[in-house]
Amino acid sequence: QPVATPTQTTTYMLQASVQNCTVQEEVTVTVADATVNAGADQTVCQGTQIALNATVTGTQGGLLTWAPDLPSGNPVNVTPLDTTTYTVTYLYGTDGACQSTDQVTINVAPNIGNLDIDIVPDTSTFCQGTAFSLFATGAQSANVVYTWTENNVVIDGQSLDTIRIQPANDGVYSYVVTAVDANGCTGSASPVNVEVIRCIQFPNAFSPDGDGTNDTFGGLVLLGGEVDIIEFSVYNRWGQKVFEASEGKTTWDGTVDGKDAPSDVYV
Repeated sequence: QPVATPTQTTTYMLQASVQNCTVQEEVTVTVADATVNAGADQTVCQGTQIALNATVTGTQGGLLTWAPDLPSGNPVNVTPLDTTTYTVTYLYGTDGACQSTDQVTINVAPNIGNLDIDIVPDTSTFCQGTAFSLFATGAQSANVVYTWTENNVVIDGQSLDTIRIQPANDGVYSYVVTAVDANGCTGSASPVNVEVIRCIQFPNAFSPDGDGTNDTFGGLVLLGGEVDIIEFSVYNRWGQKVFEASEGKTTWDGTVDGKDAPSDVYV
């Protein structure tokens, strides 16, 4: 009963003799040798699921176990909330008497989270042609790239946390911003709706009866601001000019040469 300590797979021969009789037998001792590799360290965003996938070099057919608190097998899925180091153990050989271990660290980067959009000036209604600014706030990470959309269409060339907007047409505009940092972690803001209206309108009738209501005809300013009248004239149905705006007199009072004009349709 000799003791052998082979460092590699070895075949041993036993020979027994008595007088002129000889017998021999062989036995092969297979030396198990394996190395497990848990893979390279990685960085993921918080809440991201990732597969841990170990590789085994050498003796196959063993059992892979993971810690902390993970099922056996390969691969295994994890969703770490914080940076975590996982240990894989490969049990092999007779009754798992041999083992190899390795570790992999999954670094967890925080997501950017929920963003807010601030409007300057602080209102949700603007005159047509008025410029305003949108600011994305709430991102804690550096090196953040922003994507802005207007009515679900990406606004080209805008990657900073602020943009300047000047809609040419009236209507309702919806703005959304999303952000991505260097780790690929994201954040977004709820849509912000802005209404753009025509702030100068002309009515289709007026009543110059001296009651203090609708006594003159001209452009109506619907949302504050100053109006410069460049040219404003009124004609009767025969094409005769009955009023022309001048400095200090930008609305028509319904008179022609000091007399009340008849009720009619004017252009």
